[in-house]
Amino acid sequence: MTEIDINSEIIDRVSTRLLERLGLDRQAAGAPAGLGAPRVDRRLGTGAPSGPVAPGEVEWLMLRSPVLAYARARGLAFEPFIMTVSTTFSAAGTATNPDNQQAQYSARDVMFHAVDVDIQDPNSFAGQLWKAERDYYFAMTSGLQCTVKIDGENRWANSYFPVRALEKFIAPSDPWILRSKQAVKMDFTTTTALPAAGAIVTVTFLGVTPRSDAVIRLSDLDAFNQLAKLGYDTTDAMKNFGLT
Repeated sequence: MTEIDINSEIIDRVSTRLLERLGLDRQAAGAPAGLGAPRVDRRLGTGAPSGPVAPGEVEWLMLRSPVLAYARARGLAFEPFIMTVSTTFSAAGTATNPDNQQAQYSARDVMFHAVDVDIQDPNSFAGQLWKAERDYYFAMTSGLQCTVKIDGENRWANSYFPVRALEKFIAPSDPWILRSKQAVKMDFTTTTALPAAGAIVTVTFLGVTPRSDAVIRLSDLDAFNQLAKLGYDTTDAMKNFGLT
């Protein structure tokens, strides 16, 4: 065995151990070997799931939403779902609705795979030169912060953090599941006085949901029963939902 072969074997072993520590199995996922192996993209395509079901994908969904897991296992069509939360700072440094954003219920299980944050500089207007640059730098230096809260089932909340960090909140490889009986609520504030009134912050959550209303109306138990008929082991997932 040459020195190159030995080094390659060492690198392969180290990368395998690293993936195991991260809870990933590149061989089971059919991913190429090496540290550069891509993560599984669980985002579904617009209007329909993108390609065949990846190994472990349905099991991953079962622990979060048996309804979405069943729709994915059946290869049913999905459609885009968009949720928007917005606020306006009517006076320098003050939000019009800092702690009373109305909760927005999705009324269906949704897989969010991206979030977009749009911050409009009140001193820039549509058609002006450098508006995009002014909006960007205003967002980076304004000190605007927000919270994300979930009302309904399994409530949770976090403390204020910079609005620009929201875009790291969700990723295609690690989507966020919102159940039908949960609602998103956001509050906004700023750590420093804004230079002018009228700043607008718009947060848009981008996701997908099954197109079939019949599937959306399934109870968790019914969805698990259908998954069992398809040959999936639902024992652990049902325990997670307190159904056994």
